[in-house]
Amino acid sequence: MKMKKALESLNITLPEGWSQLSATQVSRLAELQAQGYEQTEFLIRLGTEFAGLQPLGRGMIDDNGVIRYCYYQRGYGKLLLTSEQVTAIVNALDWVVSGKIEPMESPAIRGYMKPDRELYEITVEQYVAADQAYIAYVHSAETESPDFVTLRKFVAALYPRKTFSLDGWEKAADGIKYFPMWQMLAVVIWFTGVKKLLADKYPYVFSSNGNGGGETKGTDVLMGMLNALNGEDITKNKEIMKCEIHFALSTLNDKIRAVEAVKNNKK
Repeated sequence: MKMKKALESLNITLPEGWSQLSATQVSRLAELQAQGYEQTEFLIRLGTEFAGLQPLGRGMIDDNGVIRYCYYQRGYGKLLLTSEQVTAIVNALDWVVSGKIEPMESPAIRGYMKPDRELYEITVEQYVAADQAYIAYVHSAETESPDFVTLRKFVAALYPRKTFSLDGWEKAADGIKYFPMWQMLAVVIWFTGVKKLLADKYPYVFSSNGNGGGETKGTDVLMGMLNALNGEDITKNKEIMKCEIHFALSTLNDKIRAVEAVKNNKK
């Protein structure tokens, strides 16, 4: 309560969750994260920037012996924040580091098509290409040997200049090799949130047991979508790959749910 009052004493607004981040804020979060700041320093920099506060040199001690931190806020001028107020800003953004990444706005990359935040209008082949590259990159990063070629392929799948094509995918990935690392990491952060959204929206698809809560490999999802939509006619697979991803996932989810309902009724 004390910290909440300390924050309310400032004329600032901070996002309260991932869903409230703008595209610019998602990118800036990734940029600061990529600089390797210690957690508290990272949250101070992130919070004060999101609050529209610009640091003005070092702190000072006022006449009462209280340490004050100098910031500038447009429209209000110079602000002197107490350590309690700075701590309140840090605590208000604890969700950034303490919980799972949630769905958010997709970051923008100048000169490239910005995908919908929930992947609407993304095709099946585009999603599968991105998802497989994402999984491979995340796995490589966890082993401390990040595969940057795969990372570029992941970003290129979701951010084409015009339209995505498997034939031109690798060339497109090579064309973004000079992108700053933080810009590509912003896409990783956003896509992590998208995967949670899809898992919540289509639980029967993204489940190892058909009842939600598990995780299914991208190749298994692809085969499931093809089987659900081709009516056992594999000549339709090429056409299905051009379908919108939500249509395919929704169809597959409904079919798996229907099968599970029949199984449960037989018990």
